Amino acid sequence: MLDEDRNSVLNAIASLGVPKDLLHIPLSGAFYFQEMGGPAISTYWSGPEVAEQSNLIQKQRGEMFLVVNSVLSLAHLYARASSPGRHQKFDVTFLFFLKGFAQTAAAVNLLCRAGCYLDAFGLIRSLASRVNLLALFALGPHLFDEWLKWPKDKRFLDVNVRNELANNGITIFPHFYKQFSEVIHGQYQAIGELGYMEKGLFPKVVPIENKVLVASKLLFGVIGSVGLAALTLWPRQGFGQELKEEERLFVFIADKLLPPNRLDHIIVTIAEERHWKKTSEQNKLVIGEWFDQTEFRRQLDLFGRPSRAKELGNVYRKKKTNGQG
Repeated sequence: MLDEDRNSVLNAIASLGVPKDLLHIPLSGAFYFQEMGGPAISTYWSGPEVAEQSNLIQKQRGEMFLVVNSVLSLAHLYARASSPGRHQKFDVTFLFFLKGFAQTAAAVNLLCRAGCYLDAFGLIRSLASRVNLLALFALGPHLFDEWLKWPKDKRFLDVNVRNELANNGITIFPHFYKQFSEVIHGQYQAIGELGYMEKGLFPKVVPIENKVLVASKLLFGVIGSVGLAALTLWPRQGFGQELKEEERLFVFIADKLLPPNRLDHIIVTIAEERHWKKTSEQNKLVIGEWFDQTEFRRQLDLFGRPSRAKELGNVYRKKKTNGQG
């Protein structure tokens, strides 16, 4: 990359609010993504105009790739040698999933640019399932090997994984899975809500594209939170300053790029009325559930304690000896 191009990219990242001393982190992730066949950096970070409020989709795409590339930057930490045990098991798990996550980010971007929103939402539904699995495997790293051997085991069904996480205080935008599952099955109400009846075969609909990019951005934020929590809570050697910088970057991302009170986020993260959940309290409904990274980190700490560690439900503790569910 020419110096002038590099400066343009740095200016683009800086315009999104990233502290100057942390610009190298998402930049390294972007270089890795591009060199491995991902989208060209210039297609989403072309200069400071990427942050212009007047172009919602340009800004949203720039933010999404900031989160994606920051997640990819964790790969070099996970690729380092670690001691046997839960650390090493989760290292393998994270790197295994990271390849698929990167492919999803590239595919969602291509589908949005082509106006193929329904397929993009199908990918997000798949992404949500894999993010749930990643969170579960962080709590119980032994499960990754069992999932590889018996992926159809009922313990790994989407609904059971979501319920087990919820039992431990962890929810990851469950209404994404519900609505986008309806899209996959071609249900009229769901596809109508996501632009299917707009004029033309490939209509460009800003609110729908915004929903795709925000949903992707939020789920990649979860991936980053899970990955960073494991690196931080399970002591390792030789990370030092690098890990501190990653933590500062993800604090910025959570505060500035993923806050629940931004209007462009609110309209995405409030569930459709048919997906509202009744609570035990009379006349109260849950209209949207966010991922709480502080609670996830607290739970991960409880599960990783050297003595009297918290455990998953009974069916997730018992190691299987055969492929029967």
